Amino acid sequence: MNSPFNIKGGNSELTDQFLIESRELGMVGLRTLTPFGVGDYLRASLYNDVTEQQATSLAVFMQRFAHDNS
Repeated sequence: MNSPFNIKGGNSELTDQFLIESRELGMVGLRTLTPFGVGDYLRASLYNDVTEQQATSLAVFMQRFAHDNS
């Protein structure tokens, strides 16, 4: 399953910061070409080999990032 999302309506500065911080945590491949375009939208691919712990780590990071940048 692919879950497209954006950062504050496509804010490019915050999107870049989100990608830097997520990469530092080992979360890669979030900026890809999607049916929704490139730039505003990121995509989390949650396929069979993604563990529940990895999905939870992404969710926790996203919640913290949203809280810190609201």
